[in-house]
Amino acid sequence: MTDLVNQPHFIVDPSWRRPVRGLMVFAGSPLKMFTLSEDGRHIAELLEIGLPLPAGHETLTNRLLDAGAIHPTHIVGSEQPFTLADVSIVIPAHVRNAKDARLLNTLVDKLTKLSTTAATIIVVNDASPHAIANIAGARVVSLDQNKGPGAARNHGLQFVTTPFVAFIDVDVTLENNALIELLSFFSDERVGLVAPRIVSAATEGALSAYEAVRSPLDLGPLEGRIRKGTRISYTPSAMWLCRTEAMHQINGFDETLQVGEDVDALWRMDAAGWRCRYQPTAVCTHLPRSTVSDFVAQRIGYGTSAAALAQRCTCASERIFGWHVGTYCARLPNLWCTCWCGNNRGTCSQIARYSTCCRRIYAFGWSWQFACRTHNRFSNYASVVANCSCAGTVFKTNALGVDYCCSSSINVRMVERSTKARSNSVHCVARA
Repeated sequence: MTDLVNQPHFIVDPSWRRPVRGLMVFAGSPLKMFTLSEDGRHIAELLEIGLPLPAGHETLTNRLLDAGAIHPTHIVGSEQPFTLADVSIVIPAHVRNAKDARLLNTLVDKLTKLSTTAATIIVVNDASPHAIANIAGARVVSLDQNKGPGAARNHGLQFVTTPFVAFIDVDVTLENNALIELLSFFSDERVGLVAPRIVSAATEGALSAYEAVRSPLDLGPLEGRIRKGTRISYTPSAMWLCRTEAMHQINGFDETLQVGEDVDALWRMDAAGWRCRYQPTAVCTHLPRSTVSDFVAQRIGYGTSAAALAQRCTCASERIFGWHVGTYCARLPNLWCTCWCGNNRGTCSQIARYSTCCRRIYAFGWSWQFACRTHNRFSNYASVVANCSCAGTVFKTNALGVDYCCSSSINVRMVERSTKARSNSVHCVARA
């Protein structure tokens, strides 16, 4: 029984679809098609009902994991491969006033009480205008100049000697066992980063009520692989747990970016071959902005990062609409014929109409690609202005099965069908 508990366990993504013959799976983000052997079909059946997998499943499950088609899950009672003694905590602190100082002391105090095997805590004083006194249970290191959160985290990373490092902002509060929950996913040696769900802390006022349901940091209740151009293309660095080796391999955060340095680090880590995961079973709370001016400044800051990030990546919309839509249109008529006509539920005329629809979708895909290429010819200045102008307006979906298509200044979220048969729609949102 212990061996079964300690085996890898997975759950399928809400996008998972397996037609009646069972030898094909459509899942992941962006949506992909997998052709299965008979052994693969058996593994797929076990994945769908949550039973232990047979030996030799790794070839298929690794492909499904990388595509975002399945996700690892932690089983209560399984052995923990690591403890908090394997973690160093880096807190970048630009303390502006007494309130920030109290938040810092409260955070360190809570972290020191997490476990009897306490983690190492490193506070980086990022040239704070308010003095930071010695903090019991933490090591305080200082920077002479305020260079931003990326530089502060990199400075703290120099003092880390443990296998894992957690980056935690001053205005974040960890829920009980959040770090332990995140540590359990590092049993996979390819996992380089795991991020929790960041929810807005309940405070008084209209802004707090708005942030509780529309926080730009809250990515919803569904777990997933983090990769640009997918349903979860980033997670905020308000709280990350990283493999120290992975952070050193990508040379930490880009200190030239004042905003968006966390998104850039995630994309570079993914490109280096590490798995980055969002696990909402672990929860942290984040204080919302207390004034309208701070609220607006936060959104504008997020918007201005889009231009610099767009320079560092290929337009995801070109990949999705140019290549993937064309591939689906070419292959789906055969699937329709197999799944429907093979069961006497379709006619040749239906297939003809479906093929016509596919050609129209294909034409739309290339039209969209042309539009994205034309859009990308605008200057960085135009991209920044566009982001600033719409940064205060955020339309959120219900967080089930959305695909990102990134252009220079906006993101387009195309909502796929979910397990609850929600309707398709398109939202334009500022990067949050």
